[in-house]
Amino acid sequence: MTPFNILFVFPLPFHPERGGVERVTDVLTKEFIRRGHNVFYLHKKGSLADYGEYVPPAQAVFLPQRKLKAKENIEFYHRFLKENKIDFIINQMGLSSNYCPFTDVPKDESGFPKTISVMHNPPLLNHDHLGIALLHPKKKTPIPILRNILRALTFPIYKHLNLKKRRKELTAVAHSCDCICLLSDGYRKELERVQILPDSPCHIRTIANPCALTANALLSQKKKQLLYIGRLDAVQKAPHRLIPIWKELCQRHPDWELVIVGDGALRKKMEKLAAPLPRISLVGSQSPAPFYQDSGICCLTSTFEGFPMVVLEAMAFGCIPFAYNSFPAIDDIFGSEAANLTAPPFNSKLYIERLSQLMQDEKKRMQLAELSLQKAKEYTVEAITDRWEHLLQDMLKK
Repeated sequence: MTPFNILFVFPLPFHPERGGVERVTDVLTKEFIRRGHNVFYLHKKGSLADYGEYVPPAQAVFLPQRKLKAKENIEFYHRFLKENKIDFIINQMGLSSNYCPFTDVPKDESGFPKTISVMHNPPLLNHDHLGIALLHPKKKTPIPILRNILRALTFPIYKHLNLKKRRKELTAVAHSCDCICLLSDGYRKELERVQILPDSPCHIRTIANPCALTANALLSQKKKQLLYIGRLDAVQKAPHRLIPIWKELCQRHPDWELVIVGDGALRKKMEKLAAPLPRISLVGSQSPAPFYQDSGICCLTSTFEGFPMVVLEAMAFGCIPFAYNSFPAIDDIFGSEAANLTAPPFNSKLYIERLSQLMQDEKKRMQLAELSLQKAKEYTVEAITDRWEHLLQDMLKK
């Protein structure tokens, strides 16, 4: 294959320990380079010091001005594309119209650079779950209750306006790039709901995230340990949902423990909620591999996801994922076992019951752990990079 010059665009450094998009990009970059391609990174204003001690595998450049769409930034960017003969721009902020100026770029006589916007979350984000806390005020006093009643009365209007906003955003993205890349075929339905596809000049492709970690899982040495790995944020990951779940499970299963790996705005709140409970540890940000290796089950409580790296990585270690069925990609990943490994969105009672059944059934856990190991092999870095190369080759013909 002819070597390509590939540019990844993202506001933050592609440090593999700082997030899923960062880890995905890091492993794809290394595989692209191994196959002979040239890779570059473009970030918002900053410097290599933002990578800390990590040395990125590709040349990283930073925009000169903090204001993203500043004239100086756009001029700098266009010069960079031309001087480095960039063939493909992969925009890792494909859900935001703020990055349309970085995909809607001048092309040479051959039609390059080609541009791809990757949507790392559902196109409609959390639209389908906007009302999950609507009638559950934190305080049972008159003012919060009245506030929530008012929200309930105006909610249909709010949801309509939110969908309208997403349609405007996605339409701008679709008209600024040559290709939209989704992480699951299930997300095509969301694009169809806002009716941007018939009018869009770009085409749609689906490429899942790769599993960034490799492992030699020793299933016989698994601990009776539940695991959460990820950001501690309320809007998307919502790990605070695990605390009341564990409050029930810790009584039913006194030989199990829960380990929470990660950091974020919710950490202090979660530490306070967890303090009265037994056998629960919040260990902060850590390298995830040893925890996947030890744990029997990896729990997700997310409101929405794209194609969560934590699920693939857990499976690669024979650590069984368990989640709310709150995003379409879950069926792609879990396949025929989705019913055993999920609960309906935010139904904590069923989450507890189904997870509890799994915790007490060692034979079933061994079967699902073996299936997880096999399923993870479908998402190797090599297999996913093959799909990316096929996409780039197809775009040469467009």
